[in-house]
Amino acid sequence: MDRLAKRKRSISKKPRRTYTGKKKNKRRKLFFGVLGFIFFFSITIFALTYINKGIKRDYSTIRITQDELLQNIKIINSKLNKLISKSGFLTNEIINKKTVVKTGSDLEWEYKEVTLQTTKIPKIEIFKDGVIKQIKDESIDIYIDEKGNITLVKIDVFNFETHKINFIYQPEDKEPGRFNTDIIKKDKVSNKKKSSVEILSKDIVLSKSTKDKPKIVLIVDDIGSNKNYIDDLLEIPTYLNFAILPELPYSKYAAEQAAVKGWDVMLHLPMEPKFSSGYSGLDAGRNALLTGIPKKDLKVLLEKNLNSVPNIKGVNNHMGSKFTENTELMELVLNRLKEEGLFFIDSKTSSNSVGYSKARIMGVKTAQRDIFLDEDKASEELIRKRIRELINISKRHGSAVGICHPYPNTIKVLSDMLPELQSQVDFISASSIVK
Repeated sequence: MDRLAKRKRSISKKPRRTYTGKKKNKRRKLFFGVLGFIFFFSITIFALTYINKGIKRDYSTIRITQDELLQNIKIINSKLNKLISKSGFLTNEIINKKTVVKTGSDLEWEYKEVTLQTTKIPKIEIFKDGVIKQIKDESIDIYIDEKGNITLVKIDVFNFETHKINFIYQPEDKEPGRFNTDIIKKDKVSNKKKSSVEILSKDIVLSKSTKDKPKIVLIVDDIGSNKNYIDDLLEIPTYLNFAILPELPYSKYAAEQAAVKGWDVMLHLPMEPKFSSGYSGLDAGRNALLTGIPKKDLKVLLEKNLNSVPNIKGVNNHMGSKFTENTELMELVLNRLKEEGLFFIDSKTSSNSVGYSKARIMGVKTAQRDIFLDEDKASEELIRKRIRELINISKRHGSAVGICHPYPNTIKVLSDMLPELQSQVDFISASSIVK
C-alpha cells in the first residue's frame, strides 16, 4: 500500500510540474513584454521632450541682421501666397488682411496677418500640411492651434513674430459671418487684455454683420495750378480729397472751396525724387525738401510749406522717391506733423519708402497709397481699368487708397464713373481711414 501510494503521488506530481513550467514561461513572456513597453514608452517620452525643446530654439546667441530677417520674411510671403492658392482658397474667402510694423532687438519688420473663411475643411488641412513641409526650417518656427472652428497658424523667424494666418470654418448651413463664439474667453493674465482669438473674432463679427460698403479714399494730387480743373473736380458729386501744392496761383482757392464742400484738404509736400525717376529736385517745385539741405533749413522750408495752404488736415508727399527713403529726415518731418496733429499718407513713390512704417512707430496717424490711377497722357481706358482695380482692392481689404491727378482724361473718367460706383463703394475722407 505504501508503495502504491508513493507511485500515485509520483504520477500526480508529473503533470503538476509540467503545468507549472508553462505558467512560469507565460509569466516570463509577460514580464519582458511589460519591460519592453516601458522601455518603448520612455524612449517616446524622451524623444517628444527633445523634439519639443527643438521647436523652441534659442537664438539669443546668434546675431541676426536686418537683411537676413527681411529676406526670410520675403521668402515666406512668397511661399504662403503660393500655398494659399494651392490649397484652393479663392479671393473672396480672404476676409481680412493687415500689416503692422514691429520692432525688436534693433530690428524692424512687417508683421502680416491674414484671415480666411471657408466652408471646406480640406482646404485648411491641405494648408496645414503644406506649411509644415514647405516652410519650416532651422530658422523658422511654426505653431498651430485649433479651437472650435478656428485654426490659427503662427510663424516666427529667429523668434520674431512675422506671420499669423487665421482660418474660420463656416458650415454652409449657417448664417454667413456667424460662428461658434464659445471659444472666446477672457485672458487669464489680465481682464483688460484680450486674447488674439477674441480680438480676431470680434473683428470678423463686425466686418460680416454690418452691411457697409467697401471704403475708398480718392486723393487728387498736384492741385493749385489750374482753376478750371479745380472747378470741374468740385462739380463731381462724390467725396474727393484735395492734395494741394504750396504757393501755386490757385492753391488757396482750391483749399477754401474744398473746405466749403467738407472735403479733406491736404498739403502735397514737395520732396526730392531720385535721379533715376527722370526728375530732379528742381522738378519737385518751390521749397522742395532736399536731402542735401541742412536740418535747420529743412525745418524752415517745412514750416513755410505747412503755412502756405489753409485748412489742411494732413500731408502726402509730392515726388520724394529719394527723400522718403531717408529715415532721419522723414523722422524730422513726421515729428512736426505729430506736433500739429496732422496725418501722413505715404504716396509710395518708392517701394523703399520709410514714411508709412516710421509714422506708425512714431504714433502719427497714417495710411499708404494702394494704386496710382493715372499718369500724364494716360488713356481713359487705362484709368477706368485702374479704378476697377482699386474697387477690387477695397472689396478684398475693406478699404483702399487711390491717387490721381487733375488731367483732362482723369477728370472726365471720374465724372462719368464715380456717381455710378457709389452703389458699390463709399468714397470717404482721408482723415477717416488713417490710424
